Amino acid sequence: MKQQFFLFISLLLCAVYFTACTSESYNVDSVKAEDTSAANNKTTTNSLGAVSSIKGKTFAVKTPPFFVLSVGANYNIGISETSENFSPDQFEGGLNFGVKNGFGVSATGKFALDKKTGNLRLILHGAYNHFSSNTSGTFKYNILSFGPGLENSFTPRFSVKPFIGGALLGSMISGSADYTINGTETNITIKNSFRLGFMFYAGLEYALSDHVGVNIGAKITNANTWLKSTKDDQNGNEIGLRDAFSSPQLTYGGWKNFAYTSFFGGISFYFGVKNKLYKF
Repeated sequence: MKQQFFLFISLLLCAVYFTACTSESYNVDSVKAEDTSAANNKTTTNSLGAVSSIKGKTFAVKTPPFFVLSVGANYNIGISETSENFSPDQFEGGLNFGVKNGFGVSATGKFALDKKTGNLRLILHGAYNHFSSNTSGTFKYNILSFGPGLENSFTPRFSVKPFIGGALLGSMISGSADYTINGTETNITIKNSFRLGFMFYAGLEYALSDHVGVNIGAKITNANTWLKSTKDDQNGNEIGLRDAFSSPQLTYGGWKNFAYTSFFGGISFYFGVKNKLYKF
């Protein structure tokens, strides 16, 4: 069954890719704008030396956008220590974060580094993600992230635009926990804690026009890859994020990755798409 599933996904991805390779937007003899790049007296011949029938026609080929703004929402599925919330004892012992699912919203600005091809893009990504669980208590986290990265759009001139990319993220992580162990209720607040992490993603855009399109994809994020810390900083019921080993062992302290997979969808806005005209 698994082999059939992966075969189906592979065939679907191939179909999307080859659709993209044949979906470049252009018009023939329907252009009302002034020709800006005429090719005078150009003809082509086939292998038999016959003159092709394109002489005298005008072709309009899309230029890639120099800037793309993508906004959307995502559903998150936790992995690693963000994938378990079986018992508050595990949370208190520093084994996991007590949550495993969440949702979020994001916005990404994409700047073409080569305006001629439009493939390689510098991105600025911002996101807000919320995780919560009521399985063995009430656990909540808020993650506000921002950072730069790079993206490759394989077919930026085409209607279907597969892309892949990655980014370095700085995140402010905060949260709260309310749970009971052996009849004792505990309430804590996790104050804003700064961490560095990363994100890798892949997806595709479908251009509905020269100005707007839709996008879908998946990404994997680890919000606290670097700057992990566990400090004895409790102030009342408030503590910092404890996601590193400590000696002596502190309550809630332990090596943990706030990692998750996200499935996203949204809208893309294109800027700078033009018709580049060729007259034969």
